Amino acid sequence: MAPQYHRPTSQDVVALACTVIGVGPGGSTSMLARVAITNYRGEVLLDCYVAPTMPVTDYRTATTGIEPGHLHSVGSANKFNDVQQWVATTIRDKVVVGYALWNDLSGQLPFYP
Repeated sequence: MAPQYHRPTSQDVVALACTVIGVGPGGSTSMLARVAITNYRGEVLLDCYVAPTMPVTDYRTATTGIEPGHLHSVGSANKFNDVQQWVATTIRDKVVVGYALWNDLSGQLPFYP
């Protein structure tokens, strides 16, 4: 018997984008700073900043657009564990598309089931 194939519909597809900042000497180590997820229509399902767990040494503002106030103002950034759970819930049973997903899913946000 041939295996069954489920052809994904447009409702099964989400796009994931992660933005990283630099921590450590010279900002050489990347740390997650923002996560955005949209559906196939481009409607935002999740867009949030992630509170850094180490001192930030390079916001990489020229490429990320992230400034200190985005991450350090009261109520502006969320705990990594909370964001990790939100992302896992949002992408569960979805086809995830994006740029350099191997990096996001294995390193920055190790949450994919």
